[in-house]
Amino acid sequence: MANVITSIRIVCAIALLFCPALSAPFYMLYIIAGFTDMLDGTVARKTGTISEFGSKLDTVADFILVIVCLIKLIPVLDFESWMYIWIAIIVIIKMINIISGFVVQKRFVPVHSVMNKIAGGLLFVLPLTVRIIDLRYSAAIVCSIATFAAIQEGHYIRTFKEKNIVEEETRSMQDSLYKLLKDKKVADSYQYYTSCEYKLYFAETSFQALQNIIRKYQQTETERVNKVFSDAVTTGVGKYIAHDDNVDYFGVQMNVTSVMDKLTMEIMGLLHNFFDTYAQWLNASLLGEEALPIKRATLVNISQKLVSYPEYAGAFITKLSAIPNEDQYLYIADFNNTLKHRYQIYVKNRFDILAATGDVSIPPFTKDGRLHIKEDALDVLKKSLDYCKGILGDSRTFVEQYYSTNDNNYVSHRVYNPKTYLLFESEEDYKAMRSPKNHYYYIEVDPAAIPDKYQVMLSCDRTDNADEDERTLDCYNSPYQIIMLREFGSDKIVGILKPDDTETYKLNDEHELKYRQYLSETTGYEHEMFMAICGNDKFNYYPYLSDSTIVVLKDE
Repeated sequence: MANVITSIRIVCAIALLFCPALSAPFYMLYIIAGFTDMLDGTVARKTGTISEFGSKLDTVADFILVIVCLIKLIPVLDFESWMYIWIAIIVIIKMINIISGFVVQKRFVPVHSVMNKIAGGLLFVLPLTVRIIDLRYSAAIVCSIATFAAIQEGHYIRTFKEKNIVEEETRSMQDSLYKLLKDKKVADSYQYYTSCEYKLYFAETSFQALQNIIRKYQQTETERVNKVFSDAVTTGVGKYIAHDDNVDYFGVQMNVTSVMDKLTMEIMGLLHNFFDTYAQWLNASLLGEEALPIKRATLVNISQKLVSYPEYAGAFITKLSAIPNEDQYLYIADFNNTLKHRYQIYVKNRFDILAATGDVSIPPFTKDGRLHIKEDALDVLKKSLDYCKGILGDSRTFVEQYYSTNDNNYVSHRVYNPKTYLLFESEEDYKAMRSPKNHYYYIEVDPAAIPDKYQVMLSCDRTDNADEDERTLDCYNSPYQIIMLREFGSDKIVGILKPDDTETYKLNDEHELKYRQYLSETTGYEHEMFMAICGNDKFNYYPYLSDSTIVVLKDE
């Protein structure tokens, strides 16, 4: 919905091109466009559909609206020469910021800072005030704030500090994805998505390290060769002296080519592992209770299974099914499987002394009849890394867009946060929250329609907190050994739930996050029910994870 609202702004902006400037239709479309700018972000936050795609679309829509307004208003307003110069300077700064984002962070970086929002708001108001405020004054104010906002934006992008606004927005988008997945009862899939990102982060770090080592090595060798040629010219004798090509690798002296081998293997290994986790992310986020077991959740199996679900049809699923046969995937898989099952593929590090140029490449190799030709190491690694980033981004966009208008059809047995019943013998025990006489966890059910199983997870969702700093979302595995099935509208217990496993869970543990499966028992459960309610075993009440019914006995 938020992206639809943003798209309306683009449509209104284009329509403005066909309206006379400052006419009634112009102002009507202009105000609608401005209203969508205020509304789309609010809708995205309220519905948990904040996404990187939506953030970029919002920036593009704003840019189109500004350009159209300049096209329409400059010919009819009395702009002075200094205004044109100032606007040009702001545009140049903005263009530099966009280029810097691609250079520093390898992507388009939309920065929705407070100053950018203020500048945008003033810019929106300016055409509405041209008949009552001298344009020289209003333009000077808007241009001053827009200039400061543009400079600040560039600083955020280029410094990329740990707590800057870019990371805060990324963190917000991550939280919104977790919230969306939790609401659709597939919160367990988020751990696989973040694991994918973590692997790509490490691969990116190793790639940058490899890039630096190659650059430094080739620069050093070039300087050494140039010194030989320079000495030959000035003294008539130039000597190239044999030397060790060792580098300091975190306190360990290693041959530079061995370090290149090590980092190349790390990168390719991480990317190969990425595909297994990527498959599990799609498996858990889309298939819910019908997800394949982890051992069977390969990319090939998941892509084949998803094709059979008509609700997931579309370009993404078609592309997903083609991934196992794409050249880039096969290169990554064949490289790692060759290392694992056959032989080492050594990076070739060559430096031509006469030409004073270096070359670092991955040599040709074959796997299952597929020939992979010699490739420049940095080029093929960058291509492989970008490929994995691209398919992860595409998968997130698909999941977010699907869940913006649909629920998951395969989570009917999943529930959050069973309620708690506590009965205290005295007011003092209740106030101290100690020694409840009776106690149990329960789910309310229709006795005539009790399913044979439930899948339970605990969740503390504070994403609607008025204080942004206090907005949190945490999910936990269910530690409950017995959960009562209580009839709707009464306190009658009609059955119990018992875990379909032998695990012992604590609230915070190292287990994989999962919807823990419980089996229903509606006959012969009375003894276990009694022991759970009246037994002396320690009973834990989690107030932030469970609504409670509390009864306190009064003295006669």
